[in-house]
Amino acid sequence: MFLKYILYISAILILTIGLGLSLRVERASLNSMDVSSDPIKGLKNYYAGMVWENFEKKTSLEDRFAVVVRTLEYDPELKPAYLAICNYYSDYLRAKISVRDFIRLLKDAVDRFGPSEFLECYTGSMVLLGRYSDAVSFLEKEMDQATEAQKLAYDERIKSLKNEKNMLELTKAMESYFQKHKNYPGDILVLVSEGYISVIPEDPYGGQYFIGEQGQIMSTSSRRS
Repeated sequence: MFLKYILYISAILILTIGLGLSLRVERASLNSMDVSSDPIKGLKNYYAGMVWENFEKKTSLEDRFAVVVRTLEYDPELKPAYLAICNYYSDYLRAKISVRDFIRLLKDAVDRFGPSEFLECYTGSMVLLGRYSDAVSFLEKEMDQATEAQKLAYDERIKSLKNEKNMLELTKAMESYFQKHKNYPGDILVLVSEGYISVIPEDPYGGQYFIGEQGQIMSTSSRRS
């Protein structure tokens, strides 16, 4: 009886591995895996492929995200699943999904496959969530392993993020000042002296922020927001 049970289980595993190997590459990325030496991995890849088949059948972003999460639980190396949410990250962040899980998956994608395809959607998601400092810290960390060309691109992106954050903070302070005084200050330093902002941030492009004639925040650098 015991031998019959062992043969039955073995037959299931062999069948599962065979089916897993027949799945398309975009479904389970099995062509690059030697699942014959790891039956459990073969089983997980097979189930990942079955779950992933439902992605295009779902119409709501919430349901599609649930399919991605479930698929990656079985096969965390399935790159198309990460790309499916990365390519439309702004839409997913507006949907009713777990933001924590979404950011975790994007970070996992960067760690597994490198920053080339996932860096923009990860940092872009941070910006949409108002987490500029996290985006900057992430890029600064990636600089250590980047090529010279990548370093130039990352440095420009870091400056852009810092400038955008500064402009938002100064604009918010200006709006608070205007609500109280019904006009704009002539000197940007008034925002500090009256407690609307703790300090005027440093322009990452080397200029100085000032208040324009229409009450908008501007900079003496060549970059404008």
